[in-house]
Amino acid sequence: MAVINLPSLHGGQLAIIKNATRWNHVCCGRRWGKTYMLARLTVESVLRGEYVGIFCPQYKFLTEIYREIYDILSPMKLESSKTEGVIRAPTKGRVDFWSLENEACGRGRKYHRVLIDEAAFAKNGTMTPIWERAIMPTLVDYKGDCFVFSTPNGISEDNWFYQIAQDPMWRKFTAPSSTNPFLPVDELKRIEEMTHPLVFRQEFLAEFISWSGEVFFGIDKLLVDGQPVADDFRIHGSIFACVDTAVKSGQDHDSTAIVYFGKQPGYLYEDRQARIFVLDWHLEQIDGNMLLDFVPSIMKRLDELAIRHNSPVGAKGIFIEDKVSGTVLLQNLAAQGAPAWPIDSKLTQMGKSERALASSPYIARDLVKLTDCAYSKTMNVKGSTRNHLLTQLASFRIGDKEGARRADDLVDSFCYGTIIGVGSTTGF
Repeated sequence: MAVINLPSLHGGQLAIIKNATRWNHVCCGRRWGKTYMLARLTVESVLRGEYVGIFCPQYKFLTEIYREIYDILSPMKLESSKTEGVIRAPTKGRVDFWSLENEACGRGRKYHRVLIDEAAFAKNGTMTPIWERAIMPTLVDYKGDCFVFSTPNGISEDNWFYQIAQDPMWRKFTAPSSTNPFLPVDELKRIEEMTHPLVFRQEFLAEFISWSGEVFFGIDKLLVDGQPVADDFRIHGSIFACVDTAVKSGQDHDSTAIVYFGKQPGYLYEDRQARIFVLDWHLEQIDGNMLLDFVPSIMKRLDELAIRHNSPVGAKGIFIEDKVSGTVLLQNLAAQGAPAWPIDSKLTQMGKSERALASSPYIARDLVKLTDCAYSKTMNVKGSTRNHLLTQLASFRIGDKEGARRADDLVDSFCYGTIIGVGSTTGF
């Protein structure tokens, strides 16, 4: 007889199982171990010969849990298909894997247990009808139970995971990352110190956070003792620019935004972590087909900054969004052999809020600073004379429903440069 080794659970996970009811809402922090718990619940059901339905927002989320469950059950002779999303065991138990991208997921099936993973990241507005019309009916035949797992994703009346947290039908369990005894306490403390406070509360304390009205980029974090960095220092690394290209021109549309950065190598610092400095910025209202003519002025400014900061590496070049007018610009620059590169698609495909969140750890760790030039500069754009970089950073809000109407081109360029400059080579 095959020997199946069930995943070991820590006390926090076991307490939830012990106190579970039919409808269970598990709000957990990062690295709490929800995949292991989900696998344990699945395998226990399969060994009893039961049917389990696992639902995730996207197919890519299913890969890890599919492999985890398959590996645990592999001592048995299984019938399985990753393509079809099914594992059948000789106990007569079966696991079906469904993407919530399919609004008919689960229809026609019946389950003893339903497990929904990363529920907070299902597309807003779609989960309620999917739950009511497709998933919940699968539990009728066997009076099955349901566990819904996720890290929170803000407070939104359109978010199903948040909605059911307010519904008395569901038993609520909050599972902060710290309740996983296998996570080093000092490591969590380190993460807390280098992470935006609201991000830490959401991602690790498993709290529902309202981002509405919260200033995300505190200008003070970009200064040193309340002041910008003087411009009379040497940049030992490269000078580069990030460009957020405008789609259209005209008073009511975006501008092309350029932010200039200088990178200091990590070997200059005790913690061996590179730093970047915002050296300058510029906004230009320009048609997409005129961008190519504007590039020489960007390269000229990069050379000026390289000389000003005595950089031995010099001007590296320009990172440009590879979409809309930026794609055409990159193609033309490549043909000319100009030093221009597309910004990694992993970054450009993110939403504005996601990019801001991705850049926040570096700012929290004091790796990004403003120079006096970038801090003191003003220019007239669309009839308004001000420091547009500071204004846009100070007014940026995560998940702002009015964000599409707000000027934030420089914020995008700032986030791109932050992640490229002090993140990994892939932009993270």
